[in-house]
Amino acid sequence: MSELYTVDDYHAGYPAGIETHFWHRTRHDALSRILRRHLPAQSRIMDIGCGMGITTRYLRERGFDCRGVELGPAPISEAVANYVQTDTDVFSLSEDERDAVDCVLLLDVIEHMAEPNEMLDKVRCHFKNCRYLLLTVPARQELWSEYDEAWGHIKRYSRDQLCEDVQAAGFSVRYCAYHFQALYLAARLAAALDLSRSRDFAPPNRHPISAAMHWLVAALGLLENRLIPGALPGSSLFCLAEPGNSPA
Repeated sequence: MSELYTVDDYHAGYPAGIETHFWHRTRHDALSRILRRHLPAQSRIMDIGCGMGITTRYLRERGFDCRGVELGPAPISEAVANYVQTDTDVFSLSEDERDAVDCVLLLDVIEHMAEPNEMLDKVRCHFKNCRYLLLTVPARQELWSEYDEAWGHIKRYSRDQLCEDVQAAGFSVRYCAYHFQALYLAARLAAALDLSRSRDFAPPNRHPISAAMHWLVAALGLLENRLIPGALPGSSLFCLAEPGNSPA
């Protein structure tokens, strides 16, 4: 699979209702808490590689001035049509648009890139007024599976590897922590039992029990985010960085 998704890839990765999946609920909550902790009100956020805009929509519905840009032909809902640009290279935006951005999001983007430092360096150079870069990536190479291969991942990161890449691109790391520790344990168990992982990322179906289970697992995930130390291995990494190097 290439870095550029097809329309079919978007529908496979973002089927209708996917925003109610426990993983997205938990990730969105973690993102919004990090942003509220560090960004002043009315800060402009740019979600690079925003897919079909579900995170852009989530953040806008919670009062963030978030815009999205997607390189591929993502089908976009009317709810975010005025705030998401598709078939667009973010670095082709006007200087005024880029200079208005206070925070750049790269959410599960750089793991698809053979040279992620080039992307990070371009973000730093082209978004001159950006105060923060917030990234998420799949974590822990021992969790590598056919899911990663199907979705075109180059690698899964350790915390040290992500910090090194971010700092090498001229950023100072403010926060870097693992999330989804329970999911990490479940994935390790599945690997030990030689269980395959599906490429599909299915939303809860309409059955009330399915919806309730996703709500419950998401609630436990939110609790996990608040209680479990970020140094413990998880299946994802979150990293907040500022332009300008500092010692690791």
